[in-house]
Amino acid sequence: TSLVGTNGKVSVIAGQLHGGRRKHSNLLLMYRAAWPKWQRESYTRGRTSIRMQAQQPGPYGWFWGVANTIDVKRMSTEERDRRSRLDAELPKHLNLGNSNDWWVQYAGPEEASANWDSLLSTLIRESQAGGGEITDYYADKMIDIAAKAIPVINSAEIESEGSRPGSSGKVGRKPDDR
Repeated sequence: TSLVGTNGKVSVIAGQLHGGRRKHSNLLLMYRAAWPKWQRESYTRGRTSIRMQAQQPGPYGWFWGVANTIDVKRMSTEERDRRSRLDAELPKHLNLGNSNDWWVQYAGPEEASANWDSLLSTLIRESQAGGGEITDYYADKMIDIAAKAIPVINSAEIESEGSRPGSSGKVGRKPDDR
């Protein structure tokens, strides 16, 4: 897993996980350093993330959406409150149709039912050319999800963190981090 880039506000990570049930799980994810960490550290640096991830080989194993780094069953009371805020607010701005203990919202790309063999050869050509129509589609979809999710995550995880009794409201961020 490696940091692809950061502009000081949003970090992008691309990588491949190894081991466990998910051997060779590819992913691309985005998160903000200002978002508070969950108890469990991970490749997301312990934060909620907007991600596209292959959880099994082939076209039907890909998902994208907003995910936590810890499943609901293992969350502390405070973390469950954060997750509840995300569950309540995100559907007002983004509706990917699915949710589970790890993913606040997720969907599999609709194109998965297309002829994967022809997509694969096109993707190889696009990779060699530095991009193309399919690459643009996936990039645009991730940007669309991020544009809708980031303000909600900011509100649910940064702004509400500062409004709780006993909180300084700083949450380790600089004023221009929003």
